[in-house]
Amino acid sequence: NGAFEFFANSFLVECGEGTACPVDYAVVTADRGRTGSLVTCRRGNVSFSKRALYPEGATAMERLQENMEQLAARGIGVIPYEFRAGQMQMPCIGEPTLADYLRSLRPGDKEAVWAVFDHLWQLILQSSEMVSAAENILLPRAPVADWGPVLQRAYLEMIPMNCFLLNKQFAFFDQEFVWDNCPAKYPMFRALVYCEEYLGPVVSEEELRERYGLAEL
Repeated sequence: NGAFEFFANSFLVECGEGTACPVDYAVVTADRGRTGSLVTCRRGNVSFSKRALYPEGATAMERLQENMEQLAARGIGVIPYEFRAGQMQMPCIGEPTLADYLRSLRPGDKEAVWAVFDHLWQLILQSSEMVSAAENILLPRAPVADWGPVLQRAYLEMIPMNCFLLNKQFAFFDQEFVWDNCPAKYPMFRALVYCEEYLGPVVSEEELRERYGLAEL
């Protein structure tokens, strides 16, 4: 029924007396080595926390904190968070993610898709200073292509899955990954790729690529 990917290995059954563990949902990314592996936990409908899986991952948490602070400093909305004892703590948000909103769209809602991604594109451009085209780290892959603006810091997770809609405003979370001297079109490409599966009935892949200058890339 298409459930295998999220259903398998998803449950921990606690059998015993006394108070059960307060964590009722966890995502463990253990495939990034000891310096990059993280665990995210949800405790009821109260809070989320993110911490390093190994002591060597403390620098990854420091980078995450820096990324969130820099985005906020550039006027990008982020989910309220607090860093304590090497952990990132956030409240549970009872609102849909941007991906949830896009998933709810139906044929005929094309203008709503354009509104979301046009705004996302503007936020990606706002997230960093620009550098010269010659500094583009992806330039060797397509030397004569139109790569567009190149960002000093490109936040690769500025995608609908990592963004809530709060009072019709975008609020990002979990901005772990940054590439220096990267075209703005690359995080935009990632945002579109992760949404293609459910945007298909509303907007074609060709229309998305053409609108955001990705056809030749």
